[in-house]
Amino acid sequence: MSQANLAERAREHFASGLSCSESTLVTFLEADGQDTSMVRLATSLCAGVGGNRDLCGILTAGQLVIGLERGRTAPSDICAKQRAFKLGGDFYKWFASRWGCRCDQIVTGEFRGPAETCRRILAETVQHLQTTLDDAGASQCPSG
Repeated sequence: MSQANLAERAREHFASGLSCSESTLVTFLEADGQDTSMVRLATSLCAGVGGNRDLCGILTAGQLVIGLERGRTAPSDICAKQRAFKLGGDFYKWFASRWGCRCDQIVTGEFRGPAETCRRILAETVQHLQTTLDDAGASQCPSG
């Protein structure tokens, strides 16, 4: 699925009533042909982790996507762990530098209202995640 299609699909999920975190995760589950019922993993992340207006649900669900796509499946797979750590750290820095990390800061920023803000951030983040995952590949172990 193209980045534009992923972003549009994420917006559709959000408009259907799924939260920002659920929309982020289910978009990638769907694109990968995986069990979309795993969306429940992201339910409590919305509105700053359980409605506490703390870490943004799009940010935390993005970390779930990185784990889903590039995480390890066995304790012995140190390369996958290093790759996921690097991708997760880079994603966190990218997100934080663009919008900050806390819901209570993000939705009071330059945008008008939480729904509009979340839709915009959701679309940009899904596209960024796809680019990041595509660029990283699945087999390279990070150096250092």
